[in-house]
Amino acid sequence: MGSIRRGSAVALAASVVLLGSGAVAAIAGASSGRIAPQTTITSAPPAEIVVRGGRTATATWEFTSNIPASFTCKFTGHQVAPCNSPMTYTGLTKGRYTFTVYAFIPHGERDMTRARSQVRVVKANR
Repeated sequence: MGSIRRGSAVALAASVVLLGSGAVAAIAGASSGRIAPQTTITSAPPAEIVVRGGRTATATWEFTSNIPASFTCKFTGHQVAPCNSPMTYTGLTKGRYTFTVYAFIPHGERDMTRARSQVRVVKANR
């Protein structure tokens, strides 16, 4: 078997096979000379928020990217829209809510894995 030089198509194919399908996006971004952004939620509300009486809950998420990027967010009951960290949602009543955010850069590269967090609002028994 011949040697594999770094950066060759053979090495790239071998890396995909060895690393599995999760590596495809990272390698594809690297091969085009661009780095795909990776979104991270750095602060999230607790998994469960308890409210009393007729009160509602407020939930805030903070997020970042490994490279300078813009973001789009999706929250239960809302459309996907451009957003900035932090994002706060108020007036949350009993139920489950999902917050999803992904980073993108102007050249079209975007985080294919997204960052996601869920919160459940429950009413106190008393």
